[in-house]
Amino acid sequence: MITWHSLSPYPEAAPIEERTENGALTHKSNGQRNCFGRWMGAIESVAGGKTYRFSVTCRPQGVRNEFANLHVLLTWLNTEGRLVQRDYIDRHAVAGGLLFSRVLPAPEGAVSATAELCFKWSETGLVTWSGAEFCEAPAIPVRRCRVASAFTDLPGDKQNNLKAMLQVIDQAAQAKPDILCLGEAWLSVNIPLTEGAVTLDGPEIKSIGQRAKRHNMYIVAGIALLEEGVYRNTAMLFGRSGDVEGIYRKIQLPLDEAESGYTPGDEFCVFDTDFGKVGMMICWDQGFPEIARRMVEKGAEILLVPSAWNAMIQARSRASDNGVFVVTSTPRWNEAPCFIVDHYGEVIASCPGGEAHPSGFCVADLELGKQYRTIWYSVGNCYGEHRPIKANERRVDVL
Repeated sequence: MITWHSLSPYPEAAPIEERTENGALTHKSNGQRNCFGRWMGAIESVAGGKTYRFSVTCRPQGVRNEFANLHVLLTWLNTEGRLVQRDYIDRHAVAGGLLFSRVLPAPEGAVSATAELCFKWSETGLVTWSGAEFCEAPAIPVRRCRVASAFTDLPGDKQNNLKAMLQVIDQAAQAKPDILCLGEAWLSVNIPLTEGAVTLDGPEIKSIGQRAKRHNMYIVAGIALLEEGVYRNTAMLFGRSGDVEGIYRKIQLPLDEAESGYTPGDEFCVFDTDFGKVGMMICWDQGFPEIARRMVEKGAEILLVPSAWNAMIQARSRASDNGVFVVTSTPRWNEAPCFIVDHYGEVIASCPGGEAHPSGFCVADLELGKQYRTIWYSVGNCYGEHRPIKANERRVDVL
């Protein structure tokens, strides 16, 4: 049983609210941009550590922007009625409106919760909420994966570059990663583009695929690819079977690459693996926040970045911006050629480079379902989770 009451920050901001005969709750705009109202639903007898599902259907009509003007939260409270944690509820488009639904573990110390159905900042529109449910649910399965990033010295001709590439794959495979990230356009390093590029059916691609199959792991490799007469700077995802399961074509080409003959890609790609969804960026892509953002919007949980640029600040920023893991491989002359970044933007694994280290790799074990939280992270004096907050509070209506 959820008991509802309405709340606004001050009287002039309150929308017109009504409980309908069939039990639905409505918000109608007050005609002002300051419109901000919440239906607050009290939920008793919550047990910290248990898992719950909350869902509610929303039918908006004529609002300014459905994404910007609507959100749903669960706020968890302790025995003293103080905030413990606030969680945004995911939205999904359904026939006739939106379904807000999410399965969440109650935080330790929580004994009750409040569901918040919010309508805000729209001078027009009517919103109808119905079918709110809160119930215990099965625990969320733990999803773990081991990621690795490797670098190596590249001699500077295609066959020897391939040989070095295969050797460092074998080296990193000793750590038994689920997925390995290699650097940018390795086969064509120090080779003119027209000589270093390969085709999708070429022996080089076959050799890398065979290594992925031999070691039963995914490999992300930077490849200069020739496709129907067009040269692309690509990141290829090789599956555990050895097949190419995804190709990302670099969107943000630096001027010198454009002048050398590369053509940019146009698609933000996200690919399924047996442990989760991954996206790929390449080098200069990291300097443009919208690329990582679009991939995370499409579901990417890990971004793998073959690179020739040791863009640690950019990689850490993209991780923190979006609440996502970033795995990067760069050339050996960098102090830390390979590194792995968590949702907080912190480097959790790296390996040394320079003259003393002709090759190497780093490894990290990731828990993809882990909720990364920080106190006072937007939602007040309690814990807020990075990724849903960034996703739900981004002002897409003005961007």
